[in-house]
Amino acid sequence: MGSKELVISKIKKPQSMMETASLLEALEAHQIDTINWASYSVKPEVTFHIGHDEEAFYLHFEVRKEEVRAVTTEINGEVYEDSCCEFFFAPDDKGYYNLEMNAIGAFLFGYGAGRDRERIEAEKLAGIKVFTSLGKSPVEPTEKVSEYTITAKLPFEAFVHHPGFKLDKDNYKGNFFKCGDKTPKMHFVTWNPIGTETPDYHRPEFFGSLVIGK
Repeated sequence: MGSKELVISKIKKPQSMMETASLLEALEAHQIDTINWASYSVKPEVTFHIGHDEEAFYLHFEVRKEEVRAVTTEINGEVYEDSCCEFFFAPDDKGYYNLEMNAIGAFLFGYGAGRDRERIEAEKLAGIKVFTSLGKSPVEPTEKVSEYTITAKLPFEAFVHHPGFKLDKDNYKGNFFKCGDKTPKMHFVTWNPIGTETPDYHRPEFFGSLVIGK
């Protein structure tokens, strides 16, 4: 099973989430399009862009052809049950962070070495910013929404188990996911392939290579 690689390009510091989206859309587009489990063959169209500056990662997801469900509104709620996009990042080989965001901007942020996760306290996550094209109001599948964008800022200060974190290596490990556990058409799609028998995103041995652009 081959492992993918992408470059996280350096961008100028954006002054707004709108500018963030514009800067990221100018970067290379990547696809979340790997079906790893035949029992879950539904695959919305998902493109993402990622960049960084000295203090944060910036992400922009574009999703189409999905029956959108987004009802979780609180921080660290069960956003993965909704239409959800995710970024897992390993600063080192001791553990990794998971940022999971639904289609209306609710998110959870966790840390751990595997499926035993710590959800970081909400008061430590004020720097994480998530903006979506659908706004903040819940969306039910009956509303027939089929596409949306998510733009996010993930500041390094949120890496609370790595105080003072800076991108001081050329290469890190991570993965990107699309899921929706309680959407009308449940799906589990990945950027880098995962070689497990059943869906399991919390497998850092299947993370891809993230090259830091200068």
